[in-house]
Amino acid sequence: MDLSAFHCPSVTIDRVPSRDVNYETFVEKYESVSRPVLFTDTTTGWTAHENWTLDKLVEAYGQLEFKIAPRPSSDAAPRSMQLWRFVQYLRRQHDEDPLVLADRHFGETAPSLLKDYSIPSYFPQDFFSVLDEQRPDYRWLVIGPRRSGTGWHVDPIQTSAWNSLISGVKRWAIYPPSFVPPGMSMSPSANTLGPFSTEGEVTPLQWFLDVYPTLSEDLKPLEIMQYPGDTIFVPGGWWHLVLNIQDTVAVTQNFVSECNVVDVCADILSQSEREIVWYNKFKAHTLQILNQLKVQDEQALQELNQHRTECHESDNNEMRRLKRSVQRKATAIEKIEYLELFKQEGFKNLRELKESYTNADMWRARIELICNRLGLSILDRTDDKNGFKDVELGVESMNKEDIDDDDTESDDELEGVNPVFPYGDYVFKFYAFSTGGMKSFTEEKNTLEILSKSALSSIVPSIVGSGTLRSDSDAVDSDSELIYPLQAITLNDAKETSELSNKEVSRIESSSLTWRWPYLVFNRLPGTNLGKILDNEVVPCSVSSLKKLAEWMGTVLKTLHGLQMSTAEDESKHIDDWMSFLHTQLTRCYAKHIGTTFEQKRLFSAVETFLPDANDLADSLFAAKRIVFLHGDLNSENVLGNVVSQVSSESTFEPTALLDFGDAFYGDPLYDLVALHISMFRCDKKLLRIFLESYGWPEQDYLGDIKCRQEFAYRAMCYTLLHVGNALGMAFEYVPELATATSLEEVATALWQL
Repeated sequence: MDLSAFHCPSVTIDRVPSRDVNYETFVEKYESVSRPVLFTDTTTGWTAHENWTLDKLVEAYGQLEFKIAPRPSSDAAPRSMQLWRFVQYLRRQHDEDPLVLADRHFGETAPSLLKDYSIPSYFPQDFFSVLDEQRPDYRWLVIGPRRSGTGWHVDPIQTSAWNSLISGVKRWAIYPPSFVPPGMSMSPSANTLGPFSTEGEVTPLQWFLDVYPTLSEDLKPLEIMQYPGDTIFVPGGWWHLVLNIQDTVAVTQNFVSECNVVDVCADILSQSEREIVWYNKFKAHTLQILNQLKVQDEQALQELNQHRTECHESDNNEMRRLKRSVQRKATAIEKIEYLELFKQEGFKNLRELKESYTNADMWRARIELICNRLGLSILDRTDDKNGFKDVELGVESMNKEDIDDDDTESDDELEGVNPVFPYGDYVFKFYAFSTGGMKSFTEEKNTLEILSKSALSSIVPSIVGSGTLRSDSDAVDSDSELIYPLQAITLNDAKETSELSNKEVSRIESSSLTWRWPYLVFNRLPGTNLGKILDNEVVPCSVSSLKKLAEWMGTVLKTLHGLQMSTAEDESKHIDDWMSFLHTQLTRCYAKHIGTTFEQKRLFSAVETFLPDANDLADSLFAAKRIVFLHGDLNSENVLGNVVSQVSSESTFEPTALLDFGDAFYGDPLYDLVALHISMFRCDKKLLRIFLESYGWPEQDYLGDIKCRQEFAYRAMCYTLLHVGNALGMAFEYVPELATATSLEEVATALWQL
């Protein structure tokens, strides 16, 4: 079958000349946000272009044996073949499913091949290098006949990969981690250190012939053609399939860097102990390198900061980049340190720890201990035989799907999740390491203390007590307050268990750190969660109730935004912090939305032209420079109220309380409207207008001439795209008609223009 015209109909992956992007820009725009990219002209100077023609390879290495990958349709183990025989086969074959030479030990078989190429400058970090002979397979020489390729798969251990093409042409198809490629089913990989593989189900050529033509444009993968001299970057966790259009020769390598190392560590820790005997060595090396790189960035930042009065805009941008780089490394260090927290709590892996966040019985002994500390009355267990009331509130998360079962495991599963349990007249909130831990605890505690002295004191939780479950260094606070691992004590054995088993003690001792579990105890406010009312399609909330909700939120948010929670000298810092936040979100925007709302990728291909340039953010998006105190997460889950009446046709709801100030920070007041309008108002613009009127928002912004209304819609749409939550994904869920939009401008008009 002739594939000469078998090229992708459209290119949906960035194709960038290597001269236009340096290493720092690559990390910021692509690697740190997990975004595929192809660079051209990356192999200039490689002698591989002269020495790796098929004839010269046969001349130099023809008698050596190289590994041949098994066919996708076969379960056979890889076999070896002399190179001259394979090249002879390649030139004569007419197979629809050709053999591929893919040798992971080519550097040992023919060491001189390693002199013919160099690692592209975009990939200097290689944290696995410390492992030497223990290192998992990581580099391959790949010679693929036309029509051959690699079926859908995810690379091992969440590693990222680069692939440089020496000769021939390849067609790449790529899907984000959250999107299972159509026409395949999930199955464990035969490689224990690789999460999923579907080789054996369908060949690349079969997929393009049988599955690809049936897909709508929205479901087609990201695609690009690769030519000699091109290097493609595939982030860890991304599905990819490769079809060789011509006979090809390529070299590829998997690697671990500061941008994917946390995911790699989490994946390794999900394996059995026999497979990760080298983990501690790798972890120690990684932490050492990250700390060294962090110090280098801090020194560069300090030197640049010393000349701040003379700074040009380019210097300011570099300072922001260095700050993000320092923060990225600091976050990676902290997460790697605490990834093994599950051992401290007696679990086998991160998934078990995460699942405990919804198991109220596991946390009961800890809650009763806190009650004893604070002198709070404890419910008689005989009156609470079924465990805690309202157990479904056991996890605080903006997006409840974050804790749903899935087939992969990474530190992302714990992002945004804190265990929260109502118990009697109180609510107990524990702060997990993955949610900012101590910082989040401190900020929410300080915020609520200030709100308790404001006009909003009657509608926000009041703090009954606070502290940390454990002391700084020990797993126990005192002999009288032994803190058992979560897995060691449950409701059923709480009375009988007096000491830990050897297995449980071993798990605790193997953990290098102890998480202190900071906590807040609030008074339990009465009322029903607004989200439950809005999700009830059988008995919907009445229109009059929704209008009153919009009016109430206008008054509440106006008061919140008007609080004087900082001194005048802090305002400049808050503006700098807000601008830094916007720059970070701007960098992450495309990769975030292409991963969470892949079906709408036609819209997000234009996201970078829709959003203002980084240098124009202050003028076009934040021109007013009005900094206020933001709630940060005004979704329907965070409003309580009374269901006054509920008849067969509708229910009447009166809001009474506003919860969860753990995401509060300073910024543009318009940002708070994103979650409010999409989650709480379900994109109803009539409710948005009522809210704005109640708030006292300047009418010229949203009811002025067409230019003013378009500008309001544009700025609100920008914040929708830049929001930390999956706001736009929720909007597509609540307003299915948005799926037919042909541009982001059209979405902005439909969502925000009044």
